[in-house]
Amino acid sequence: MKNPVYSLRLSLVDDGSHDLFLDEKFIGFVGKKSKRAALLHCPMCRKENYHMAVLDGYCAWCSWRIDKEAVASLVAMEGSDG
Repeated sequence: MKNPVYSLRLSLVDDGSHDLFLDEKFIGFVGKKSKRAALLHCPMCRKENYHMAVLDGYCAWCSWRIDKEAVASLVAMEGSDG
């Protein structure tokens, strides 16, 4: 995957969390309090992630990982806007 583009959007669930997208495709969420990225749907193998691996940000099936540094910088930018 070349030059992936992560983006955040305020979740439709009114809990302050953000939905996480990679190249405009929903892949997971970032928690409001923890600021951790969770991977629900893998963009590489396109499988729904195994529930025990969701909060660790990696795919249990193909081992693809969320770029936690890129997501952390997005979260920091979101926090500085408000």
